[in-house]
Amino acid sequence: MPRASQWFKGTINIDLTPLEFEIIRADYEVAAAWHPEHPACEETFWLVDVTLEFHGMRYPAYLYYPLRSAMKAHPDSTMEVLTQQIEGLSYGDQATVIIPKGRVRLKPRAAT
Repeated sequence: MPRASQWFKGTINIDLTPLEFEIIRADYEVAAAWHPEHPACEETFWLVDVTLEFHGMRYPAYLYYPLRSAMKAHPDSTMEVLTQQIEGLSYGDQATVIIPKGRVRLKPRAAT
């Protein structure tokens, strides 16, 4: 798994619509204070070890899930993935996320 310093400084956002996901078992729970002078910028999130496949290449990655907080920016129909920068990956491309059994459940999106 790449060290955090090797991750691309952003997430790869994967649209699962019309489905959404639920984490059954995270591999890690991490707390971060993004700015020490602003408690509102504290966040707790889960990481799940996954593999991202794009154009036949596989990359170790984490499914990133901020727990309910002011920092959570996406609905559960958008899966956020952290990994290294992937050459050629652009908005609108299709990629596959390989998730170990028993970690994540896909389900129909809840009515709003």
